[in-house]
Amino acid sequence: MKRSIVVCWYAAVLSAMFFVQAVQAVQAVQAGGAEATKAPVEIGSVNMPALRRAVEDLSASYPDRYGAKGYLARLAGFERQLPEILKGVAAGQAANLLAFRQEALLANPLLDFDKLLVVKRGGKGRNLGLPQNWQGNACLPRKGYDDEVAVLSRVSPGGALTTCFKPASPRFVGDVELHFDAGRMMFSMPDDKNRWQVFEVGVDASTGLADAGSLKRVTPGESADIDNYDPCYLPDGRGIYASTACMQGVPCVQGGSYGANLFLLGRAGGVRQLCFDQD
Repeated sequence: MKRSIVVCWYAAVLSAMFFVQAVQAVQAVQAGGAEATKAPVEIGSVNMPALRRAVEDLSASYPDRYGAKGYLARLAGFERQLPEILKGVAAGQAANLLAFRQEALLANPLLDFDKLLVVKRGGKGRNLGLPQNWQGNACLPRKGYDDEVAVLSRVSPGGALTTCFKPASPRFVGDVELHFDAGRMMFSMPDDKNRWQVFEVGVDASTGLADAGSLKRVTPGESADIDNYDPCYLPDGRGIYASTACMQGVPCVQGGSYGANLFLLGRAGGVRQLCFDQD
């Protein structure tokens, strides 16, 4: 389970990063002129030592499925040309190096799947929904979002994004947790009282589309001053989520931020507090 979570997180980070780069590259080519000269500037984002470590590790871990594709030899060629690339005198090689980095990292055999569930945030929304490291969702603005859960297919910058689930009104959607059988998912979203709650919706595993009619809140919503968020499925059919029901503040900010504790969500909907941490 841990390995699957790491792989999905890694895939999401790479896909988002390279998708943005691909869009920027296309825009530069379309704009022409001075915009087309930005590729050498983007080379500054390429960490060559880290890229080599990644390619070496993948080649050693998967000699047949990855190492045999010759990425190490191609990387060595770019390393030899790097001084000229940085000076802008190696025509076309800056764009080639960016394309190689994308190809070499996304060729990771652990990313060999067709669809990736992502959160599409932005659009008309002005908030990114990113709390500070000592905070939870309870500290985020309740409004200013226009989010949706989408499916990226193929898992590449050129892949298509298809809406899986979008709230009936503009809201935050995040902390997405896909069930083991891919037939349903939980996520965090403000309810009609503007409190964070965990919702669940059915998903057609063959199409990746959610059944909006099956949407339901799975955490207690009676209290007007409690936030519940960040769910996780358990193999035995139960779930875990974070909640501010403990009514504790974070000491290092003089209690100005709500702290959350973990709660167990039973199969029939009952809940039980699991831990009693201060922050």
